[in-house]
Amino acid sequence: MGRTLDQLLLEVFANPENGKPDDISPTGCIALAKLGKDVWNAWYQKYPAYSIDTGQGTVWKNKTNFSGVDFDVINKDSKNGIQLAIDFSGFKFREYADFSNVIFSNRTIFSGAQFDSYVSFKNAIFEEKSYFDNVYFKGLVDFHEVMFKGKSIFRGARFYDISNFSGTQFLSDVYFTGAQFYKNTLFVESKFLKEVSFKGAQFGAMASFDGVSFHSDANFSAIDWAWLINANAYQDINETKKRAEEHGLNPDCFRDVSFNGAFFGGEANFSGRLFTGVTSFSTLSIGSYRDQPVKFSNAPLFHNCKLSQDISFDGALFPKPNSESSFNDDTIRAYRTLKLAFAQQQAFREEQRFFRLELAEEEKRVSSKQRWLFFVYRWISDYGFSLSRPAFILLASPLLFTFLYAMLSGLRPCFSWAEDCQINYHLVQYSILQSLPLP
Repeated sequence: MGRTLDQLLLEVFANPENGKPDDISPTGCIALAKLGKDVWNAWYQKYPAYSIDTGQGTVWKNKTNFSGVDFDVINKDSKNGIQLAIDFSGFKFREYADFSNVIFSNRTIFSGAQFDSYVSFKNAIFEEKSYFDNVYFKGLVDFHEVMFKGKSIFRGARFYDISNFSGTQFLSDVYFTGAQFYKNTLFVESKFLKEVSFKGAQFGAMASFDGVSFHSDANFSAIDWAWLINANAYQDINETKKRAEEHGLNPDCFRDVSFNGAFFGGEANFSGRLFTGVTSFSTLSIGSYRDQPVKFSNAPLFHNCKLSQDISFDGALFPKPNSESSFNDDTIRAYRTLKLAFAQQQAFREEQRFFRLELAEEEKRVSSKQRWLFFVYRWISDYGFSLSRPAFILLASPLLFTFLYAMLSGLRPCFSWAEDCQINYHLVQYSILQSLPLP
């Protein structure tokens, strides 16, 4: 016959270091968590966290507190010394939950866990693979300056309040596939050293990726609900879809999103996305990377996208033309897609920006006999993007041809300060008329 909850709690809190059932200590949290989710959830249901007024502020009691814990020390098999997975699957954490400065030494599992209020993982370190798939974050989430050394999986995770991943380092692959962010989301100045997937990720409010470094491929492409359902992305698919639709979330839609000052070291894929809000791929105006423009190492992919009129690429830096044919063809198609998208909006400046990039790639592909035409077009007007170059040539051409016509007619050019120098107004008039475009 199994022991009752009261018997288990009596054993745990027989040690004074573990605190009391209604005032648990960090060591008590560890001891209780080792008994599994059923015991933990039953205890937390019976003894919820509460706040007291100390006269100098509000203090939470009986909260989840693992702050500063090193699981390398406490999480070992007593028989053979083998490290076990740190398993919080299905745990329910109410009120304030503190995992700040924790070292998760082995594989860490929070799959299906539920955080009903504020949770902090600030400055935590995940040494191995971590699972946050299908986690409910119902309150504020703080992953500020966390380090994920192994793969991290947030597939189907739901963030119902503000989530902060600013300054976080992801040293291995990251999966936010189908994740839902209902309120503001911050990834400011985070680093992704390996591949990252935000496929089908849904943002209900502002999402900031300002100053983020994507050192490998970054996939923000759209997917549909059918794909997510077939992939079992959510435990409760019908409820998740219903709630998302009520709040205007969709796996193919972006609202306000900012990538100012971001670096894309690999392929940046936004294919299929519907951009409905303000989207910026421009220069960063604040923060430690101030005045840093967004930089693409490869042509970004926006195939089958619908862009809003509030999307900007001002100051964005794109890769130099590549002479490799297969790579060149993909790049041309990528730029042509953006050119046509802005042409539909009659956004002439943005259309010309990507027309220039497209022609620069075309120049690398044509034969050497045709390349001089591209060279002349580039030199005269930067493929139509420059206004100053043709304007300067237009103003300078009458002066140039005045000297040329004078030489052909046998006249000796002279300057105003020379003796006996006279201006031939007929020559000047003729030169200007010949420089004007044909009517």
